[in-house]
Amino acid sequence: YINYYPNYAQDGTREEFYTLDLSQPVRQGDGGIWCVERMTDQDDQTYVWFPDASMPSAEYYAALQDECDAGKQENLLTPLGAAERFVEESYWFLHTPNTENFQELDRLPSSGN
Repeated sequence: YINYYPNYAQDGTREEFYTLDLSQPVRQGDGGIWCVERMTDQDDQTYVWFPDASMPSAEYYAALQDECDAGKQENLLTPLGAAERFVEESYWFLHTPNTENFQELDRLPSSGN
C-alpha cells in the first residue's frame, strides 16, 4: 500500500490522501511488475482501476511485463514507480506527481471503524 497526498508538494498538507493498493499481476517477487489495482480516498470510497487499453487486463499486464523484461518500463519494478505512473496516467489528478507526495506503508492503515 502507498498513500498519495496530492497537495503535499504544493502546500505541505496531508489532509487529502488516497491509499493505493498495489499487486504484481504477472510475476510475483523480483523482476515482476507492479500495478495499482484500486484506490481508496480518505472517506473510504474505493475506485477500481482498469487501464485504458484496447485489450483485456491480463494481456495488457503481460505485455508490460515483456517490455520490462526487455529493459523498458523499468519504473514498474517498484511499487513507488508503479504508483507514480498510475497518478500520471489515471487522469484522476491534475498535476504531475512528485516523489515526496508518496508514503509507502507496511500494511493498510486502520480506518478507525
